[in-house]
Amino acid sequence: MKSFIRTAAFLLLAVSAIAVASCGKYEEGPGFSLLSKKARIVGEWSLSSMTVNDQAQDLSNTSIKISIKKDDTYTVTTSYSFGGATYTDTENGTWKFSDDKLKFITTDSAGTVSEIEILMLKNKEMKLRDVDGNNTTIMTFIQ
Repeated sequence: MKSFIRTAAFLLLAVSAIAVASCGKYEEGPGFSLLSKKARIVGEWSLSSMTVNDQAQDLSNTSIKISIKKDDTYTVTTSYSFGGATYTDTENGTWKFSDDKLKFITTDSAGTVSEIEILMLKNKEMKLRDVDGNNTTIMTFIQ
């Protein structure tokens, strides 16, 4: 009887481990999180790296910050330096997840809708992929 209980417990543990490992919704993780997707995406994000068609982009003169709020609004602030001057652009709008929560959908104040694929959504790091024609941009943000 002890052997049966031990075997059953082992099988239950193995099945649980496989189920948790396969819970990952996003290509790059996480495999499992106690926080909801909305809880993970809400916050103040800063662009830390970006590639376009697998080519790393120089962000030394650029700062992109995204404020994603619980009330389904967002603000993107882009600052860049050129010729000794600093320029700042701000975009406001609303956001939501796609029905399957694989995309981050924004609608700016002019009504332009953008859909960006979520590759990774952790508590303090997120990676997004935007495909526009022949260009694939991958952006990594940190909190």
